[in-house]
Amino acid sequence: MYDALSIEFSPEQLEIAKARDRFPVVGGGERGGKTFVVSSIATPHIVLMPKLVRHKFFDEEGKPLRNLNETKPRNPDVIIFGPTYREPRWEFEEIERQLRTLGLIADGVNKPSKPQDGPWRMVTTDGVVIATWSMEDPGSIRAADPEFAIVAEAGKCPYDGITRVMGRVSGTRGFVMFSGTMELSEQWYQEWMVIGQRLN
Repeated sequence: MYDALSIEFSPEQLEIAKARDRFPVVGGGERGGKTFVVSSIATPHIVLMPKLVRHKFFDEEGKPLRNLNETKPRNPDVIIFGPTYREPRWEFEEIERQLRTLGLIADGVNKPSKPQDGPWRMVTTDGVVIATWSMEDPGSIRAADPEFAIVAEAGKCPYDGITRVMGRVSGTRGFVMFSGTMELSEQWYQEWMVIGQRLN
């Protein structure tokens, strides 16, 4: 898949991509490649999801459960969180670019939705729903059970929101990738980055 996308990781990026950590933290400075790394790790998981979690996408006879020509699947399978709706857009657009290169973006009623304000949403041709979510109100993080999540600019997110995200993926035994810079970050993120005090 990476060959088809012409993706090459640096040695440091490859170490992150190969890690088995359930809650990896991808830190770095501005324009350090964080978006590229987490998006490039996410894309294969999105592509393979219908094969690995078949019961969510196909019935016992192998027929799709989601009619993408007529309906919009509601519940996101992958959520990209951020302090506001603005920050997750970089990861969203990189994942969209990679999926489009693979010919896996749904069209019609499920074509990507990217309003100026509010959540963005796209659906793959296999019915995987990817959406963005703001942590401005951490209490809004409920009633969603994503297979995995990304938290963009994690260090600027409230810790209450972080624990809620981790709780949401626990139901699917999924993983959460945290990315962001140290600048202007919350104390909890600095501890995760420098001391390594985090759950795993």
